[in-house]
Amino acid sequence: MGMSKDCLPAKVYEGRPGSQPTVRYFVDKFPLFLAPSVPAASPVVTFSYVDAGFETPSPFLTHLAAYQRVFRQLATFRFLYIAAKDAYFQMAEQGFRSLVKRPLESDTWAEILHYFHIRKKWENHEYVVPVTADFEFLTDARQRFHGHRLDSLYHAWRCGELSEQELRVEFLRLWPERTIFFDTCLVRGHGRPYDLRAREGERSVKDNDHYPAHRSVHPSGERKLLGA
Repeated sequence: MGMSKDCLPAKVYEGRPGSQPTVRYFVDKFPLFLAPSVPAASPVVTFSYVDAGFETPSPFLTHLAAYQRVFRQLATFRFLYIAAKDAYFQMAEQGFRSLVKRPLESDTWAEILHYFHIRKKWENHEYVVPVTADFEFLTDARQRFHGHRLDSLYHAWRCGELSEQELRVEFLRLWPERTIFFDTCLVRGHGRPYDLRAREGERSVKDNDHYPAHRSVHPSGERKLLGA
C-alpha cells in the first residue's frame, strides 16, 4: 500500500552491549486480515484486539494509541473487538469512537490546508515571534501528513499551479473521505487466562485431571482465526 514502516506499531528491543537494537512490528500478534465490512462488500483491512479480561479500559486505549499512525494512513478499515464477555463491548465502542472513529472521520481536508499554510509561512520565514501552537501543529502534521504524493500537491499549490479548490479535488481523489467500521465478537466458552492459571495452580502437578487450556465452540474457520 506504499505505507512507510514509520507508521506501523513497533517496539524496540535492546540487544547485548554493543549490538544494534531490533525493531519488531505488530508485537501484540492480534489477528490482522482482510474481510468485508458488510456482506457482499469488498474486503478491507481488519484490525482486532483480544480482551484478556482484566476489566479495565486502559490496555485497550493504549493499544489504540499505538495504532493511531497506521489508522491515519487508511481511507477505510474495520476494527474487531474480541472478548469473552459482552459487558465490555459498550466501553470498547465508546473508547474507539472517541479516540479513532470521530477524529479520523472529521474534515481531514481542513487540517491538510491548515498544515500547508503553516508550512508555507515557516519556509518563508514569516514567523517573527514564535507561535507555540503553530509549531506544535506543524511538528505533528509533518509526521501525520507525509509522503511523495502529498508533498507534490503542496509544492504545486505553493507555486500557484493549483488553486485551493483544485487542491481539494486532487486531495479527495487521492484520499477519499474515511469510512471506519467497528464490530465485536463474543467468544463463548473461553475462560480468562489468569483465571485458568489460578485454578491450575491450586491442583497438584501430579494430578492427571487437568483443566483444559483452551476449549473452542467455533467452526473450523473461526478456530483458525483465533489460533486454536
